[in-house]
Amino acid sequence: MYRSLAWLAAQRGVSWENAGGLAALVGEDALQIVSSNQGTRIFAAEQDITPELHTSAMGEGASQVAQHPEVRQQMVAWQQRFAASQDAVLDGRDIGTQVLPQATLKLYLSASARVRATRRYQELQENGRLFGLTLEEIEADITLRDQRDMNREVGPLKQAEDAIFIDTSELTIEEVIDLVRGLLKGKER
Repeated sequence: MYRSLAWLAAQRGVSWENAGGLAALVGEDALQIVSSNQGTRIFAAEQDITPELHTSAMGEGASQVAQHPEVRQQMVAWQQRFAASQDAVLDGRDIGTQVLPQATLKLYLSASARVRATRRYQELQENGRLFGLTLEEIEADITLRDQRDMNREVGPLKQAEDAIFIDTSELTIEEVIDLVRGLLKGKER
C-alpha cells in the first residue's frame, strides 16, 4: 500500500517529502485493492500498477512516505477498512503493532539482509527489472530502509510482543507456508 502511494505520488509529481500532498492523495481514494484467486492487485485509475510496485525505487519510496504521521494515520485506516471487509492476510512493517493489534495470528518474518537482497536480486532478474543493480546495492538499500523504518517516530518496524518470530533465511517458500499453515490451524482450534 505504501509502495502504491509512492508510485501515485511520483506519477502526480508529489514529492515523497510532501506530507500534506501525500495525505491528500490517500484521501482521493485514487488507489484500489482488488483481491481474487489470482492474488491481490493494486489499481490506480483502473490501471493495474502491481508490477510497477516491485522495484527498488518503490521500496525506497514506501519507506519515505511512511515516515509522515498524517500519511500513516490515513493509511492505517485504509488498511483496517480493507481487513474488516474480508478475511485477509496483511504484510507490512507495522501490521501487528499498529494496524491490526488484535489480529488472530501475528508473525514476524525475517531473514538476514544478505538473504533478502539475494531474493530481491533474483526476483528483479527474473522479471527483467534488474536495470544494472548489483547485489551489494540492493543489500545496502535494504539495510538503509530497515534502519530508517526501525527508527521512525510513528509506527516503527518492530516485532509485536505477541508475534511469533520466524527466521526464513534457511527456509524455502514452501517450508514457510507449511509452518504458517500449521500455526494458523493451531489458532483455529
